[in-house]
Amino acid sequence: MITVDVFATLFDWDDKTTERVKRTSGVSRTLYTMARTGKAASPLIFVEAGLAFLDALGAYADYRQAKSKTQALEAEGEALRREFKELEKQFRLQAKERDLKFSAQMSALRNQLEARDVTLHIRVTNLENLGRHIKRLGDHVSRERLAVTPNCVPLLKLERTYYLLVDAQLSAALSLLDE
Repeated sequence: MITVDVFATLFDWDDKTTERVKRTSGVSRTLYTMARTGKAASPLIFVEAGLAFLDALGAYADYRQAKSKTQALEAEGEALRREFKELEKQFRLQAKERDLKFSAQMSALRNQLEARDVTLHIRVTNLENLGRHIKRLGDHVSRERLAVTPNCVPLLKLERTYYLLVDAQLSAALSLLDE
């Protein structure tokens, strides 16, 4: 006869649990028969009872072993939790330290840029003033050129100085752009 163990599939029992249930039901059937008739069906009941007792001892040993493993894992989990909290605290301190260092670097960089801006503004102002003076000198040279002879030595020297000043102004402007 083919039987389907409904309880094993319903409660998701493994083979060991299924065997225990079968043995228990056999023992309870035998005990019921003994209680009803007043006599034992066979000496096999004592063997069944001994096997059930050994099975109960094995189950208790498995339970104790699982309980000790659970306690060890809980202790390890607690230790890891404490270590995690400590690492999180260290990380927060390091992050705060990095933020302070970053803000200090940013303020130093801002101060440095402001100082460069002031220096650049002064240089641009000086370059504009120099440009105005050179333009006046160029206007003066062009007026004098019309008034004097073309081979006038002082005028040629003044014109040469004017061109040197224009070159110096251009090189100063280029060096200012490079900075």
